[in-house]
Amino acid sequence: MVARSLLPLLGVLSCGDPPVDDPDFASDSASATDGGAGTGNAPDEMGTGPTPVDGYCLFDPKDDRYGYRYQCGGVVLVDVVVEHAFAGSPEMAFLEFVFGPKVDGDSYSDPLVMACCPWYDLDEPHCAQPHERACWIDVIEQGCRSMVDKIEAYAHDAFPGALNTAKRTAVLKVAEYVDEHQTDCVTAFRDDTDIATVLQLCDVENNGAVDFGDMLENGVWSFDPPGLVQNVELTVYSAWMSTLHPIGDDEPAPLTCSSADENDATRFVEVDPPPETVVLRLASGGGASLIGPSAEGAAALDTTSTLAITSGALENLALHSGATTIVAYGMEIPIEGLHLRLWERASGVAEGSTLTIAPGAARFSAGVSALGESRHRWVTNATPIVVAHDAEGWASSGFAIEETVDGEPWMVVIAAARWHGDG
Repeated sequence: MVARSLLPLLGVLSCGDPPVDDPDFASDSASATDGGAGTGNAPDEMGTGPTPVDGYCLFDPKDDRYGYRYQCGGVVLVDVVVEHAFAGSPEMAFLEFVFGPKVDGDSYSDPLVMACCPWYDLDEPHCAQPHERACWIDVIEQGCRSMVDKIEAYAHDAFPGALNTAKRTAVLKVAEYVDEHQTDCVTAFRDDTDIATVLQLCDVENNGAVDFGDMLENGVWSFDPPGLVQNVELTVYSAWMSTLHPIGDDEPAPLTCSSADENDATRFVEVDPPPETVVLRLASGGGASLIGPSAEGAAALDTTSTLAITSGALENLALHSGATTIVAYGMEIPIEGLHLRLWERASGVAEGSTLTIAPGAARFSAGVSALGESRHRWVTNATPIVVAHDAEGWASSGFAIEETVDGEPWMVVIAAARWHGDG
């Protein structure tokens, strides 16, 4: 794909490696894979009435059975290729699903991905127990539901403004199709990959374990939605399970559950601002400049850019540019749009009417749409972000994003901006 070769050229906007080697995930991998150390406590007897499941997990409620809730952790990366009637077909998008106890917005009480299974037996090898399979099945169901929101967000991020209305509407039709064909999505990634049926053979030495992540990476869902899109193909680029919680010595005993349906209303969303959030739109300024060893370029921000804050956090920051041209290694590269979007809430320090976000505290999805394709890279702020309210309204400071790609330094500088409310 053109964008895969183009984006490393643009440094911080290259696809890059997904953040699956996060040390927070790696530190939990032994307990999830090897049986690890665990609570070792026998479950309390429930007395008369429903009894705990034994040897299998609950995906739908059963009147006479209950299980124990386990929160699953891992990463799934999905490639979406869209063939359409516009110039630059096919288009490519990159979706990430990160989940687990160390992920902002994911909690044991309301998990993004869960398993409702028998008590985890620390004396048995991990591959002899049904928990991991149950996690993967819930990943697929939750991912298929959440794809609707993610594709809608991509449509607005990649194709903002009146000039992109036709493209944006076409991609929103894709999201609508996914929403109306959830069974087909689950079938493609669960049934057609045999994740739900493959024999999980295992012996006392933990041999013969099934790699469900590898199986999921074979999943493909292709369809032809209504409208100006001729074909869509969704494939899993990478799938990795990192942890199961709670099973450690220092972790509490798991709660009981009726089935994995308990988290059906939970979605993978990047930012979910609370009701008291102040939502602002760009009034002026805020342009983006790219500075690299052999590249330069600048773009004005579109008025669809938004900023959202509470008294102690940056709740959202979505910056979008219109078309521009970047000069890299002597080549002029037309860019359809640059995007910088906060992935999760960034806590800050409030002093009076000023909110300061420390360097590294804001994680963004940086994206570029060029030559008919779009790719993303995960970045953080290298300098503080300051938002203040004054007599003229709202203002944000400039800030920088710094990355090293193939040993070379790259920087994106966002200029100071003024913001106004909807009212």
